[in-house]
Amino acid sequence: MITSIRNLDPKVYKRLKLEAARKNIAVGDALSEAIELYLTQPNRKFDASKIIPFDWGPGNERVSEEIDEILYGKSTN
Repeated sequence: MITSIRNLDPKVYKRLKLEAARKNIAVGDALSEAIELYLTQPNRKFDASKIIPFDWGPGNERVSEEIDEILYGKSTN
């Protein structure tokens, strides 16, 4: 189906295109998947359990802890 979507955030669309390219799928397929996921969410609220982990590569094992240290200060553990 060919369709037009108005008022789509250009930054969001760019992210969608990049992710589709990374997964080697068509943008339309990625958009269909995103819409389907949105429609199946109860109350259509964000669900953090759907986040797919991303490997930032070697040397980034403590990124989460480092962000916490920047935001909240050094840990006392």
